[in-house]
Amino acid sequence: MNTVVIPVVLRMYLTRKAIIIRPFDFWKKEYEELSYCQDSADFELMFIEKQGCLDNIGVSYMYLNKLDSAQFYYQKALDFINSSQKYFPEHKDFIDYSRIVVMSNQAEAYALANNSAKAELIFKQCLTEGDKTAYAFDNSQATRIALSKLYINTKQYDKASHELAIIKKGLKHKPNPEIFSYWQRFYSRVLSGKQRYREASEQLLEYAEMQYKHTLAARAENKTERWSNISPNRTAAPRYV
Repeated sequence: MNTVVIPVVLRMYLTRKAIIIRPFDFWKKEYEELSYCQDSADFELMFIEKQGCLDNIGVSYMYLNKLDSAQFYYQKALDFINSSQKYFPEHKDFIDYSRIVVMSNQAEAYALANNSAKAELIFKQCLTEGDKTAYAFDNSQATRIALSKLYINTKQYDKASHELAIIKKGLKHKPNPEIFSYWQRFYSRVLSGKQRYREASEQLLEYAEMQYKHTLAARAENKTERWSNISPNRTAAPRYV
């Protein structure tokens, strides 16, 4: 199931869909329905879905700038994870990763509330704990992106540069277009913050060009998909001589 493979992306996608219909009510109803599931051996229902719902309620409140409510549900999700992990020792890596996902969202909520010190502390905890899981590298890159954003927003450009340098080194080891896109934008902001405006504009132009190429490639792919959906049994148009 996609939730297992890409939990963060799936949750964020579903959350954005849910915002249209009162997001917190959407996920609260989902969690209420899941509470009727009593099969303690079903990891997906008893852990993945339940902690995901609690986290999504928090994310939904965060999108609505209801940060106290967001923190309440993030903590509830963390409490659930910590109390449930003993039942699924064979899924330790995923459980630890789930905890880091919630902690990262929690840190973002603190950042939005202008508590940058608390946000920084939690992001660094995510990095430390993430190194112990099987998802260490991907977690590290995503967390460092969030931490870089925090440093940029608080004008700590040297700290941001340090995190971005680590990210860039990681991209050479394992390319990731989404992470690279963030790196380009954030690096441009760091250069601008350091008043290196020419370099910043060059970096931003490079980012814009890359995005344009991606857009063209996506359009071409969509055209290919549309043509490929035409039935192969369809006969060719007759040729008139």
